[in-house]
Amino acid sequence: MPSAASAPPPTSLDAGGAAVPLGAAPRILWGIVAVCAVFGMCGSFAQTVGTALSPADGPGLIAGIVRYFSYFTILTNLFVALVAVSLTVGRRPGPLLRVLTLNAVTGIVITGVVNWFLLRPGAVIAPGMPTILDTVQHMAVPVLAPVAWLVIGPRGHVHARTFAASLVFPLAYLVWTLVHGAVTSWYPYPFIDIPRVGYASALTVGGLILVIMCLLAALCWAWDRWRGRRRWRARRAAA
Repeated sequence: MPSAASAPPPTSLDAGGAAVPLGAAPRILWGIVAVCAVFGMCGSFAQTVGTALSPADGPGLIAGIVRYFSYFTILTNLFVALVAVSLTVGRRPGPLLRVLTLNAVTGIVITGVVNWFLLRPGAVIAPGMPTILDTVQHMAVPVLAPVAWLVIGPRGHVHARTFAASLVFPLAYLVWTLVHGAVTSWYPYPFIDIPRVGYASALTVGGLILVIMCLLAALCWAWDRWRGRRRWRARRAAA
């Protein structure tokens, strides 16, 4: 297996199926996204470990880590980090990375919108590093990652199978949240906290988010096809 340094650059595919390598500038932009996402993940994980081990009210290391990865925000930022790093170092998107990319783009948009409209109003965030990390994970990455994908791609990697496979994550997340919450009585977000809002409200919100994520994936698919055709026509005109 070739090393990351010697691997061919990640490619886009135009509507004619021709591979178009990502240039240096797109990979630099994805590198900026990678730095932000990795910084946010490392910082928030360190904070979680510190809180989990707190003798005052910490839930314990294992429970703290499980709760950490039960947040939709954390999972979508993790997806963005994996995708951005892979594209930056030159890994060609295989089937799994293509699905992960679609989940990253659609999921991080949900993260930003839900936080801004449902969670941020009235939220009290400690100054200093907690504020910086919150800004990175809930504002910077949710803006940078979708913009990078919309503008520079890679293109031509969203197909019917990619779209269908991308729906597994939101479904699995909803099931995990409900089952884990029923067992531990802990829920990551107030709008899906069943003891507080009830099953009907929690399932309604969860189903709505699932539908929105599905619509976003469909829009990404349409955008990917349109940009691919546009690039293909441009290449034919220049030939």
